[in-house]
Amino acid sequence: MVLITGGGRGIGRETAIAFSAQGAYIILIDVNEEGMEETGRLIFQAGGSVEKHRVDVTSRRDMKALSAKVKHRHGALDVLINNAGIGSAGTFLETTLDTWDKSY
Repeated sequence: MVLITGGGRGIGRETAIAFSAQGAYIILIDVNEEGMEETGRLIFQAGGSVEKHRVDVTSRRDMKALSAKVKHRHGALDVLINNAGIGSAGTFLETTLDTWDKSY
Protein backbone atom coordinates (compact mmCIF):
# COMPACT_ATOMS: atom_id res chain seq x y z
CA MET A 1 0.00 0.00 0.00
CA VAL A 2 1.86 3.05 -1.33
CA LEU A 3 0.43 6.58 -1.30
CA ILE A 4 2.16 9.08 -3.58
CA THR A 5 1.40 12.78 -3.63
CA GLY A 6 2.12 14.50 -6.93
CA GLY A 7 1.57 11.23 -8.79
CA GLY A 8 0.29 12.87 -11.97
CA ARG A 9 3.65 13.33 -13.68
CA GLY A 10 7.40 13.34 -13.38
CA ILE A 11 9.04 11.72 -10.37
CA GLY A 12 5.66 10.89 -8.80
CA ARG A 13 4.48 9.07 -11.91
CA GLU A 14 7.68 7.10 -12.35
CA THR A 15 7.76 6.20 -8.64
CA ALA A 16 4.16 4.96 -8.82
CA ILE A 17 4.93 2.84 -11.87
CA ALA A 18 8.05 1.38 -10.24
CA PHE A 19 6.26 0.45 -7.00
CA SER A 20 3.34 -0.98 -8.96
CA ALA A 21 5.72 -3.16 -10.99
CA GLN A 22 6.83 -4.66 -7.66
CA GLY A 23 3.22 -5.54 -6.78
CA ALA A 24 2.27 -2.54 -4.65
CA TYR A 25 -1.27 -1.17 -4.54
CA ILE A 26 -0.97 2.50 -5.48
CA ILE A 27 -2.95 5.45 -4.12
CA LEU A 28 -2.31 8.48 -6.35
CA ILE A 29 -2.84 12.01 -5.09
CA ASP A 30 -2.69 15.08 -7.33
CA VAL A 31 -4.52 18.24 -8.34
CA ASN A 32 -3.68 17.48 -11.98
CA GLU A 33 -6.55 15.12 -12.84
CA GLU A 34 -5.47 14.63 -16.45
CA GLY A 35 -1.95 13.62 -15.46
CA MET A 36 -3.23 11.42 -12.67
CA GLU A 37 -5.58 9.64 -15.09
CA GLU A 38 -2.65 8.99 -17.43
CA THR A 39 -0.53 7.59 -14.58
CA GLY A 40 -3.44 5.39 -13.52
CA ARG A 41 -3.92 4.16 -17.09
CA LEU A 42 -0.25 3.23 -17.39
CA ILE A 43 -0.35 1.32 -14.10
CA PHE A 44 -3.61 -0.44 -15.01
CA GLN A 45 -2.34 -1.41 -18.48
CA ALA A 46 0.72 -2.98 -16.86
CA GLY A 47 -1.56 -5.07 -14.63
CA GLY A 48 -1.27 -2.96 -11.48
CA SER A 49 -3.87 -1.76 -9.01
CA VAL A 50 -4.44 1.95 -8.45
CA GLU A 51 -6.91 4.40 -7.00
CA LYS A 52 -6.85 8.13 -7.62
CA HIS A 53 -7.85 11.12 -5.48
CA ARG A 54 -7.88 14.76 -6.55
CA VAL A 55 -6.49 16.46 -3.46
CA ASP A 56 -4.75 19.79 -2.90
CA VAL A 57 -1.93 18.97 -0.49
CA THR A 58 -1.75 22.63 0.56
CA SER A 59 -5.27 22.33 2.01
CA ARG A 60 -5.39 21.02 5.57
CA ARG A 61 -9.09 20.25 5.12
CA ASP A 62 -8.45 18.20 1.97
CA MET A 63 -5.59 16.30 3.62
CA LYS A 64 -7.62 15.53 6.77
CA ALA A 65 -10.47 14.20 4.63
CA LEU A 66 -8.06 12.10 2.57
CA SER A 67 -6.39 10.71 5.69
CA ALA A 68 -9.72 9.67 7.15
CA LYS A 69 -10.82 8.07 3.87
CA VAL A 70 -7.59 6.11 3.40
CA LYS A 71 -7.54 4.96 7.02
CA HIS A 72 -11.18 3.81 6.83
CA ARG A 73 -10.69 2.06 3.49
CA HIS A 74 -7.23 0.55 3.94
CA GLY A 75 -5.94 0.98 7.48
CA ALA A 76 -2.25 1.84 7.67
CA LEU A 77 -0.02 2.62 4.71
CA ASP A 78 3.19 0.73 4.06
CA VAL A 79 4.85 3.64 2.27
CA LEU A 80 4.10 7.37 2.01
CA ILE A 81 5.91 9.36 -0.64
CA ASN A 82 5.32 13.07 -0.15
CA ASN A 83 6.39 14.11 -3.63
CA ALA A 84 4.01 17.01 -4.39
CA GLY A 85 5.54 20.44 -4.37
CA ILE A 86 5.86 23.76 -6.10
CA GLY A 87 8.86 25.63 -7.38
CA SER A 88 9.49 29.29 -6.85
CA ALA A 89 12.22 31.53 -8.21
CA GLY A 90 13.40 34.84 -6.85
CA THR A 91 14.88 36.28 -3.72
CA PHE A 92 13.52 35.77 -0.24
CA LEU A 93 12.18 39.34 -0.10
CA GLU A 94 10.41 38.92 -3.47
CA THR A 95 8.54 35.80 -2.32
CA THR A 96 4.85 36.57 -1.86
CA LEU A 97 2.91 35.40 1.18
CA ASP A 98 0.69 33.31 -1.10
CA THR A 99 3.74 31.47 -2.49
CA TRP A 100 5.20 31.10 1.00
CA ASP A 101 1.94 29.58 2.31
CA LYS A 102 1.71 27.13 -0.59
CA SER A 103 5.27 25.92 -0.14
CA TYR A 104 5.10 25.60 3.66
